[in-house]
Amino acid sequence: MFHPVRTATASAGLAILTCLLPPVAGAQGTQGAPPAVAPAETPNAEAAYSAIVGDYRALLEQDPVAPEAAARIRGRTAALADTGYGPALNLLAVMTEDGLAQPANPDAAYALFRLAADTGSVDARLNMALRDLWSLDPARVSEGRATLDNLAAQQDLPGAFGAILTGYRGWADVHRPDLDTPPDLETTRARLETGLAADPDNGWFNWAMADWLSDTPAELQDRHTILDHYQRAALSGQGRPAWIAGMMHLNGDGTPQDAQEAFRWINLAAIAGLDDGVISLAVMHAVGQGTPVDAERARALYTEVARRGNAHAIRGLGFMMIYGEGGPADPPYGVALAQLAAESGDELAIQLLDQLRPHIPDDPAWRDQVSGARAGFLRETGLSADALYGAQTETSAAPVFMSEPGQTASRTE
Repeated sequence: MFHPVRTATASAGLAILTCLLPPVAGAQGTQGAPPAVAPAETPNAEAAYSAIVGDYRALLEQDPVAPEAAARIRGRTAALADTGYGPALNLLAVMTEDGLAQPANPDAAYALFRLAADTGSVDARLNMALRDLWSLDPARVSEGRATLDNLAAQQDLPGAFGAILTGYRGWADVHRPDLDTPPDLETTRARLETGLAADPDNGWFNWAMADWLSDTPAELQDRHTILDHYQRAALSGQGRPAWIAGMMHLNGDGTPQDAQEAFRWINLAAIAGLDDGVISLAVMHAVGQGTPVDAERARALYTEVARRGNAHAIRGLGFMMIYGEGGPADPPYGVALAQLAAESGDELAIQLLDQLRPHIPDDPAWRDQVSGARAGFLRETGLSADALYGAQTETSAAPVFMSEPGQTASRTE
């Protein structure tokens, strides 16, 4: 298996992609015609595919990726996919989802995964199932779980495919549980252990195992082991586990308290795009926790997440502006932001505004400034007051599975 990942921390283990890849000319081949469905399982096709994969791996090592080289590799992949060769269709779907040489197009990618599945590729069927599970739509989640179960019932699954499949069934048990028929806890653990034995650094398996262990009775928990699983997940590019690992270091949970180590993991969470990671990083810069005090940097970090609509960040930015921390003071603008956060349900914003209210001028001109600042923030960010949110639900894209050339998984009937 191989792992086409664009992050420097990606493991060199089995194939899972943290960031996704683009469209063919619509969900079709290079000439716009639908690829043939009959698989072209020939030595020539296998050799061509193996060469493409080698060049593709080398391409992903480049920073930045050369546009001309990306276009050439995509064209070669699309040409082979047009013959109906399942692994090439699967790889083209990966490229289409992530945006290699063309704008990213998840819908076209899903259609290509389906075409690849029609040729008999169980790699593509697994990729479709993972996208269904990541969708958060109950019907699609149910369909994705059923696909995993159906794949698991097949005989003669090649290589480590069966172990990886089992690991994702464990992930689904933890993060997308079937509420009608909750999984047996020990079955879930056994599934995750099977996946981890095949791919010890798989971020999703480590994350699910850490959450599973955290749900066991407190007296049975090994917090150091839980921390290790979160850290392994974080090193694969997962933001939420990185933030949890950072908070464990900050609080001395399963490890000696260490603000500098906490800063390291929380910074990884911020790099991954997790709101909580960016906000915690802002707090650490603001108070000098694990890093020197840098109020200007804290304010910039709050601004980054506030502009996405996060109420916690809007409140943090608002109060920095009220008191002139990290930049010029602008009390009317700060109050406007604090009010927006409070209206969205941020409890601390509500409490702080109550404390601040006696000091807010009660005159029409000041209220007009607050009203104008509120309208200006919403206009500049393209947000609406009812679109603000308290916490992210997802930051990770669905992983991608790809067998090694010469070991491509195909359906057995």
